[in-house]
Amino acid sequence: MRTPSSRVLLARQPIVGRNCAIVAHELLYRSADERQGAFFVDDALATATVVDAAFRRIGIETVVGRSRALINVDADFLLSRRVEELPSETVMLELLETIDIDAKIVARCRALKERGYPIALDDLCRYSSKFEPILEFADVVKVDVLQLDRKRGLKAHLADGRGDEQYRVSVLAS
Repeated sequence: MRTPSSRVLLARQPIVGRNCAIVAHELLYRSADERQGAFFVDDALATATVVDAAFRRIGIETVVGRSRALINVDADFLLSRRVEELPSETVMLELLETIDIDAKIVARCRALKERGYPIALDDLCRYSSKFEPILEFADVVKVDVLQLDRKRGLKAHLADGRGDEQYRVSVLAS
């Protein structure tokens, strides 16, 4: 899906801390067809479009000010050299839940953490051992609170995954 060069396809969703101050913005792809919203079939193209709009066409400071920009990345983007073109002090790489965790992904997360890139895990609604190999690299774990069992609550969900205690991650309710 190619987009017309005159259109900028980007949305930002503020992320606020406990004191309600904006601490980051998640940058999101939006379709040129307003009726389709965020419809896309290619995660890599969506990420490339967001990065191009935010960093090259508009300017990242105009888009997020001094806060961090969370960028959704799939396995292809994560493993590519393009990710290293992003400034580690400005972005947080948000690994999509669709990524298959294998030795290459683990090694890449380790290398990116060593280079100063913060990492978020997207939509960890139900704990799965598949995330174990990369939890040690995660700074933030996003949890869709609407998907949680309301009777058990967030603390029980985190205890299932040992997220907030064993790995010392921040939890982002989405």
